[in-house]
Amino acid sequence: MLAEIKWQRESKQLFFILFDIVMKRSVLVTVVVAVLFIIGVNLFKSKKQSFVSQPEPAIIEAGFADASISTESAHPVNLPVPKTEIITSIGKTGTQPTPSKPEEKPKTIPLLKSKPPAIQDDAFEGVNVHFGQGLNGHPDYTADKIQIAIAKAKGMHLNSFRCDFNIDDNGKPSKTGDLFLQAANAANMKVLAILYIKGRGQMPADGASYTNAELDATYNRNYKAAYNFAKSYPFVKYYQLDNELDVKSVGSTGRGLINYVLNRFGAASSDDGYNMITFPMLKKQLQGMIAGIKDANSNNKYGMNYAWTHTGLIRKMLNSGIVLDFVGVDPYNGEEYAKDANGRSTYGRFVGMMKEAFPDVREHFITELGFKPSKPNPKGLSQAEFLLPLFKLYSSQCNGVFLYELENEPKARASSKDRDEAILGLEDETVKTFRNR
Repeated sequence: MLAEIKWQRESKQLFFILFDIVMKRSVLVTVVVAVLFIIGVNLFKSKKQSFVSQPEPAIIEAGFADASISTESAHPVNLPVPKTEIITSIGKTGTQPTPSKPEEKPKTIPLLKSKPPAIQDDAFEGVNVHFGQGLNGHPDYTADKIQIAIAKAKGMHLNSFRCDFNIDDNGKPSKTGDLFLQAANAANMKVLAILYIKGRGQMPADGASYTNAELDATYNRNYKAAYNFAKSYPFVKYYQLDNELDVKSVGSTGRGLINYVLNRFGAASSDDGYNMITFPMLKKQLQGMIAGIKDANSNNKYGMNYAWTHTGLIRKMLNSGIVLDFVGVDPYNGEEYAKDANGRSTYGRFVGMMKEAFPDVREHFITELGFKPSKPNPKGLSQAEFLLPLFKLYSSQCNGVFLYELENEPKARASSKDRDEAILGLEDETVKTFRNR
């Protein structure tokens, strides 16, 4: 008890001594003590909160920048990776070595959803021209109009041309075609080049089946022409193999007109109208062109196009082993204001229908989007009113859209039975509308 009283007395003395120090001798000490006290309290609170909850990792939306972490593919089917056969010299084939598999990036971020990487950032938005048509030039697309065409296309905010080329057996286009290619490249305008098959529709010598010599000769001829063209114009990266072969692959059977009509308007998925006698020749010609284009530059891409819903010929080519980088379709107002085999309107659906028909082909184009005055126009639209909405729609869905066409062809189409063919050029109103879009 005495000890406790003594301790209390000494504690009171110590308190008064400290109070004297604080109050009379050092205001600075008081400030320091107060600051340390506040810091201590805050540290205690923050530590306590850090043990209460931890925030979840942020969920981000994967975009186009890194396709390696996408969870949804632009092509929902599982596609085999084809081996590309390269013809190293005429008559010899070799297989490219399979590239090593790139190192996968760790998937540490949970994804909400991903966007399909099918559409290129530099997708084609272009217009059709015919500066390369005819080995002696085209009567309406003359050399003096090349710079005018480039200026008009650029003014419409287009970045490319689709142009057909007749080339000789050495791969040389007309002089105008060459001038056009050089000028387009100098103006940073991309070109999708159409190369016509050499000897298309050639029937067997015996009228029944081709000999190996016939097939080898047509392969070599088309290889040489395509290779030399592609080698001469390395800035051209996309090649279309002929044009609308679904309406041309009939050959001279003595029933040409009947076959042509069936080809042009026949059922999409059947062989009706296709001259299967000439199929082996056509396949060899395409293989020769493909090998030449790829030998010139292995990064070059090639494809085929079709009219209306005539997918049967391209499907037969794919099923026979031909590999295509892209396909294209050519809808005009006659096709847009029509119905498919199930009775559904086809308006605005051509990219979707093309992807359904060819899920095993990676790129898709609207190769000709045009307006024919004599064809159905139920809403009474002008050319500009018809083209612009579809151009915008299809450009958002595929790898490229090409308007048809830049200029009228009154001279070249003077004798054509289809009078629309001469007046498909873009009207002034259309050009102005695209400038202001």
